[in-house]
Amino acid sequence: MHAASTVDEARHTATHTATAAPSRASRPGRPRRRAGSVRARPRATTVYSIAHAAAPANYPGYSVMTSADIKIVRFMGRHLTLSGVTLRVRAHAPEVPGMLSARTVLGEIFDNDEAFRLFCSIAASGEAQGGWENGRIAALVPGSQADLAPKIARHGKDEDKHGRIFTALLRKRGLQPAGVPPDADYTMRLEDAGIGLAHARLREGRELTVADIVIYLAHSRVTEQRASEQMRALCRHAGDRPDIGRAVRVISTDEDNHLAYCHEELLRLAAAGHAEFIQRTLRATALAEIAIYRDVSTAVMAHLGRILGWSRPKAALLATGIQAVYLRERLGGWRRMVSLRMPARRNALGGPAGASAVRAATARPGQP
Repeated sequence: MHAASTVDEARHTATHTATAAPSRASRPGRPRRRAGSVRARPRATTVYSIAHAAAPANYPGYSVMTSADIKIVRFMGRHLTLSGVTLRVRAHAPEVPGMLSARTVLGEIFDNDEAFRLFCSIAASGEAQGGWENGRIAALVPGSQADLAPKIARHGKDEDKHGRIFTALLRKRGLQPAGVPPDADYTMRLEDAGIGLAHARLREGRELTVADIVIYLAHSRVTEQRASEQMRALCRHAGDRPDIGRAVRVISTDEDNHLAYCHEELLRLAAAGHAEFIQRTLRATALAEIAIYRDVSTAVMAHLGRILGWSRPKAALLATGIQAVYLRERLGGWRRMVSLRMPARRNALGGPAGASAVRAATARPGQP
């Protein structure tokens, strides 16, 4: 997701001399290369040379761009001797894997105000939507599942809290929330696909059935798996950032709790005779979710790429990575979203959700 071209170019090394490099004695079996020749390599390299290197702009094998007194030469090869100037470079691809690492990509997003604004706005919107859905479901729980109502309500309060945390992160940078592009709205795309309980059903005010509760918990089991994995990845790659690290860790712990509670409650309902319906619902939900996640991820990356000015090859490589993740999940990775096991953390949503968590999550390092 990033303007890696500048960083990438900075990693390349070039040296030049005022005259052509002296020729070396021919080695047995190896003909000498003439000045101006290019040794082909399988990947392109970008180097800087002093602008006095007088070279035709369309010399075969490379292109030249001039800015002030710096000339950038892009060519195939390791050595290039041209018009009295010898360039020696380390061979690097324009988009090396290290420049597309998750840490680098996230760093670009978080260091750019507009990209950070979109990232946090999408996250805050999704969390707020989840808070509303859980709040409505908690109010409509059937009498036979009354013990579940406070846990669902706690789930909703946690989601509301997460939305406030992302909004507070925006405020700390002096930013206002941005509108969420429809193609990047994960929660609404899920609803449009018929995943989970429809908002129209929740607005009716009629008591839910046990089957409705199973549908809700299956939807939560799948989406909380995704959320837990995403937040753990954020902790791994951005948890040490002073601006968002604490917020990420707070939300990650909550998502792990939500996932644990889904496992526990679905296992309870399975033991009560709903196992077959649970498995069918989980499978259908997971297969739909991985396709929607692929489409939303592609859309989010496209929006961020436009903000950050990514090159076409870089954007294409990231999009290919998203497709590869989908293929892996479609070929069997989805099964991790439908398995059920009793969690080590029992009754994970048995306590209250406090507003103090928002203050703690967005406080500056060293601030209580």
